[in-house]
Amino acid sequence: MEPDVVCLARTLSHCAGLPERTDAIFVILSQSSCYMIRSQADFAPAGRSFLIGKGQDVTGILSREIMLAKGASDPAQPMTTVVLMGNLDTVDADLLAQRTGLEVQTAAPEKMLVAALVDDEDIASHELMIAYGAALAGRTRGHKTDFRRDFMPYQGRRKVVQSSLRLIGISLTILLVSLAIFFQLKTFRMRGYTRALNKKALTEYKAITFGKKPPRGMSVSSGLRREYKRAKQAEEGIGPGGDKSVPAKLTFFFEALTKTPKKVDVRVQQITITERSMKVKGDTNSRSGTMAFFNEIKKHPRISLGSERLTAGPDRRDIFDITLEPKKSEMKR
Repeated sequence: MEPDVVCLARTLSHCAGLPERTDAIFVILSQSSCYMIRSQADFAPAGRSFLIGKGQDVTGILSREIMLAKGASDPAQPMTTVVLMGNLDTVDADLLAQRTGLEVQTAAPEKMLVAALVDDEDIASHELMIAYGAALAGRTRGHKTDFRRDFMPYQGRRKVVQSSLRLIGISLTILLVSLAIFFQLKTFRMRGYTRALNKKALTEYKAITFGKKPPRGMSVSSGLRREYKRAKQAEEGIGPGGDKSVPAKLTFFFEALTKTPKKVDVRVQQITITERSMKVKGDTNSRSGTMAFFNEIKKHPRISLGSERLTAGPDRRDIFDITLEPKKSEMKR
């Protein structure tokens, strides 16, 4: 499958000396088409075709197209001659020569192809030339224009590249989606582990702090470390607020107890120590002995007597339930 202009160029190369005439442009006219062919040194002939409608000024159209071809030609191979062939009834050769400034010639190579061809033959001259050029396609050597052979391999390679790119794109998409799902599931799993650990740590923190939650803005782990440090300092009797530590509170209480007069029989039944205070339950041998014990507590420079409750017990024992707190002056200091 070849274009008509290629077949015409092959015919002209065979019988009209087209390869030798690089200064001429060959124009083949039919009732509806125009073919323009020009030989090029060391290259295949350049050809183009366009339609011609009925009633159009064919001479004007050819003048314009020939001037465009002349302007696009190589200066080293100038165009000097126009060779007209085919249906020349609608072309004024003299007017065409005046408008283009080129030498205009006419030729009939089809007469050379079929010696018996007469003017009233039903076949058009350009059709005969096209058929002749098509017949020479299998015998002539050189460049041939075949859309099926020249263009389809390019289309095949292009289709292979497009299919490969599409397959690569789909594979990359599946890979990225799989990675996203994997890391998302891993994130959900880690969140579950984190929530379980936080819940366990919060339970342990509440057990240590008597049901209190960590301060706002502080994580459970930070709260546990702080409580551990505080307990360690309290155990050693050091740290901020030494009067509030367990050893300090017990020391102050027993100091007041030892200063109580020996005639006062003090029995301590229970001691409850909290972060801010210490509750003591016990009894003495008399109400006056209880008051003497309270006076020693009030005299102590580090602790003060908070709430107190006195009741009479069996065997004439005086039962007391008191709360001891660090003195405010010491807390401020």
